[in-house]
Amino acid sequence: MKKIGIIIVYVLMLVLSAVAYPDTFYLKNGIVFDGKIVGEETDNTLTIKVGNHILKYKKDEIEKIEKNEKTGEINIESYLKEWEEKDKYLTQITGLNKDQRVQVEAILGKLQWGEEIERAGAKDALLELNKKINIYPYLLYYFPSFSPNVAPHILEIMLKINKDKTVELLREKLFDSAPTIRAKAIELLASVRDEASKESIIRGLVDPDIDVCIISIQAVTYLGIKEITPVLVDYLEHPDMRIVNTSREALNILWKGTLGGSRIENIKEWRNFWENNKSLVSSPIFKENLTPLVDKEFKYFIG
Repeated sequence: MKKIGIIIVYVLMLVLSAVAYPDTFYLKNGIVFDGKIVGEETDNTLTIKVGNHILKYKKDEIEKIEKNEKTGEINIESYLKEWEEKDKYLTQITGLNKDQRVQVEAILGKLQWGEEIERAGAKDALLELNKKINIYPYLLYYFPSFSPNVAPHILEIMLKINKDKTVELLREKLFDSAPTIRAKAIELLASVRDEASKESIIRGLVDPDIDVCIISIQAVTYLGIKEITPVLVDYLEHPDMRIVNTSREALNILWKGTLGGSRIENIKEWRNFWENNKSLVSSPIFKENLTPLVDKEFKYFIG
């Protein structure tokens, strides 16, 4: 432990210097440090100077920034005690010791910052690591700190590791403020055919976010819910062609048995088809009767 303490002190001396820093940064992953913003890029990345080091963080990774009069001086003894207590707590809550957490964090870094192929590799690596150590408690504990761009990938991994617990989490995330998380929750709950989520998945059809709408159309199609045919027919006149094309494809898939191998492409024919076949659906669902998962006027912004 003494050796570890010496290493920590050395690192701190490299990173921090006894100069005044006007800001304290609180990251969503729990890290707190003092520094100074020295630049901001067009992609919402902040360049932060900490001692002789330059750090870069996306705005959506930062919980808050506090202005203060701190000197940058540190109490080594106090810091070491705090670090030991934090390490003990994290070991207890995640079930992983420091070295094991470092392994997880190294892979998560690739998931967060890597290109698509690197992210795919990172997800596979986390599943492989889980065969050796149970990483689920770690992912569950840190889930609130993951950015809306990373959280959907984490949900995929968690579902593969522990389906029952993750399904419960996904049901909550159907109502998340971030559309990327709502969309992933809808997709994953449909993939496991969670009957309890059927009504909420249908509500996603009138989500204020276009991407969530599209995922919802695909989800109800996968689940074979013909009751939403009136909504899809109406969507053939939607101003966004992505909605139009997805709805047309969904209708042809849902009714392929009745269509007998043929396809219907235009809205007039679909309205006629529905009029002639609506008796086959016991309780049709109409768009005006659906309530969005979030307020229809809500707009989500990152940064």
